[in-house]
Amino acid sequence: MKSYMHYFVALSMFAFGGCSSDSDLPQSQAELLKISEEYAEMYKTAGDKGATRMQKELTEKKTVEDRSQALQKYDSFENWKVKVKNVKMSNYYDNNKEVNFAELEVIFGFKYARFAGVQLSNSNRNFIGVSKNAIVEDTPLFSVLLGLKKDQQIIVSGQFWKNEKGTIFEKSLSESGGMIAPEYVVTFTDIKLN
Repeated sequence: MKSYMHYFVALSMFAFGGCSSDSDLPQSQAELLKISEEYAEMYKTAGDKGATRMQKELTEKKTVEDRSQALQKYDSFENWKVKVKNVKMSNYYDNNKEVNFAELEVIFGFKYARFAGVQLSNSNRNFIGVSKNAIVEDTPLFSVLLGLKKDQQIIVSGQFWKNEKGTIFEKSLSESGGMIAPEYVVTFTDIKLN
């Protein structure tokens, strides 16, 4: 029975969004993942042990603020191992000329039933129009994106977007979503096949 459980855990990690193990990740990626996981767990357990609704909300708010501070040191990332979650091709018109662009979402660190993983994306649905870091046609990165498939392992580098407080910009539509499955907005500078 024990050997089947190890096989299932290994298969789950591979099938649902991560590299083979956290120890295979570059140090900065492993650190960001650990911070994100720890604060997700603190956020989820904020209402445990008979806390009042007010205590729960205050604890959740403090957890969000503390995670933001812990992530403040991250400006860029290099050679992070991720899986493709989604590639979205679209277009817009600029001075009556059609411009094609791509948005990429990747994920790492998914822990089945524990943590939904960390997502990096160059799209920002909170703004109207095309985000300034969309990957535009006729660039080397656009050509790479054309061949990517969902769940494909790739290696990415880039810059994190920062909010007005100087911390990583997280784009989830809800606070709880941002804590349990953070979606950090980035500008990709390099994408390599693994």
